[in-house]
Amino acid sequence: MQIFDRRTTTKDNTTNPSWNETHDFVVTDLNQCITFDLMDHDVSSDDEIGLAVTTVSEILAAGGKQELSMLHKDNPIEGKLSVSCKFFHFAAEGNSLSASDHSNDGLMCGVATVLVAGVFDIPGNRKGSCYFV
Repeated sequence: MQIFDRRTTTKDNTTNPSWNETHDFVVTDLNQCITFDLMDHDVSSDDEIGLAVTTVSEILAAGGKQELSMLHKDNPIEGKLSVSCKFFHFAAEGNSLSASDHSNDGLMCGVATVLVAGVFDIPGNRKGSCYFV
């Protein structure tokens, strides 16, 4: 499994941060997980606020847009994450790696562009800053 780490910019002092940032990921399988970890940025250390998970196939089946529930230490929190996704399949040409390596094995080869729109109703007092990784 290949892991691609991306990080949004940091937003200050809000329980409804808006990023509207896109991040691209190589997709080798439609069941590939996309994990969003919302962090509270502090001077001494960063703390997890919430975690949301979806798959490429789930977000595409939902029309490319989802509002994801978040968990903190396996407990649901009230905040929701709004994301969008577009999938771009690599053209299968006879001499391309994607055509020879992924022709009949059920794997996809392409790029998913994921827009991290924002989060609303983050619990707690957000006098610090937050970001996604």
